[in-house]
Amino acid sequence: MRKKLNPTRLKVLQVIHSSLMLGVVFFAGFVLYITDEFEFTFNMKEPFNWVAMFLAVAGFFMGNTIFNRAMSGVDRNADADELLNRFQSAHIIRMGFLEGPAIFSVVVCMLTNCQSLLLITAFLLAIMYAYFPTEEKISGYR
Repeated sequence: MRKKLNPTRLKVLQVIHSSLMLGVVFFAGFVLYITDEFEFTFNMKEPFNWVAMFLAVAGFFMGNTIFNRAMSGVDRNADADELLNRFQSAHIIRMGFLEGPAIFSVVVCMLTNCQSLLLITAFLLAIMYAYFPTEEKISGYR
C-alpha cells in the first residue's frame, strides 16, 4: 500500500502557487490603477510588445519541458515524500517560467501604456491556474 501525500506539505505548495499568482494580479491591478489614460491597442512598432509575446510563448514551452524532464525520472515505486519533493521543485520552476513573462508584460504595459499586453498576463494567469497543484495531479505521476 502506498503512503499518502502529506497534506501539510501539499498545502504549503498550494500557498506558494497562490502567492505567485496573487503577486502578478496585485501588480497588474496597481498598474491599471496608476494609469491615467486607458488605451487598448497593440502597437506593432513597439519592440517590447513583441518581446513580451515571445517571452510568454518561450516561458510556457521551457517551463513545460523542464517540468516534464524532472518528472520523467520519478520511479513508479517511489514513496510519496520523494514524489512530492520532485513535483514541488519542478512545479516552482515551471511557475517561475510563467510568472516572469507575466510580470514583464505588466511592466511593458506600464512603460508603453499599451493595456492589450494585459491579455498576455491574463492568458499566463489562466495557465497558472490550470496548473494548481492537487493530490490527484501529483499522484498522476506515479
